[in-house]
Amino acid sequence: VKTIVGMNTAETYAYLEYQLKKGKFNYMFGIGGMRTYNSQGGESNEKYIFRPTLRITYNINENLFIRYNGYISGYAPSLSDLNNVEQAIDSLQIRRGNPGLKTVTFYSNSLTASWNKGIFGAELHAHYNYDNKPIMESVTLENGRFIKTSENQKSFHRLNIQTTLNLKPYKDYITISVRPRLNRYISNGNGYTHTHTNWRMGFSIFGNYK
Repeated sequence: VKTIVGMNTAETYAYLEYQLKKGKFNYMFGIGGMRTYNSQGGESNEKYIFRPTLRITYNINENLFIRYNGYISGYAPSLSDLNNVEQAIDSLQIRRGNPGLKTVTFYSNSLTASWNKGIFGAELHAHYNYDNKPIMESVTLENGRFIKTSENQKSFHRLNIQTTLNLKPYKDYITISVRPRLNRYISNGNGYTHTHTNWRMGFSIFGNYK
């Protein structure tokens, strides 16, 4: 079966930024806005999202600083998810598009602290993202077959914490880094909650000459 789908989509974004330095503080303020639009047949949806940005850096001394960065943004559903077509995956599964999907708003916050002195260095980075009504998959049983589709669910939380420890035994010629990392994910669907936590460890040796 061949299906022809006519779709239109558009995304517009405008942004203004201002930077200021006062004493040990550096500030960056941003104001932006985005518009997403898509239409299919006689249906369409449009959304406007206010996108502010804030970054503050506090230089405690020449060896230590703390930085906060936060912003609001969004993303539109993919065209492949928006179509109103059903596709058979196999005898038991069907992939179904969802023309009613809405643009997602998400919030990002990060905090970084960095210290360097002599041959030692350390950095702590924490990042938290929150997606409001994210687009995630749903599976339902209908007439003995599993229907897979995408829906705007309740929320999606991501927390990432990473520590980087650096050692420079020979000035800037060799840098040895160890990076333990924790990732935490919480998906709140319309009828379920999934959580997942994992640990990672990174290790690197970087050499530089002239």
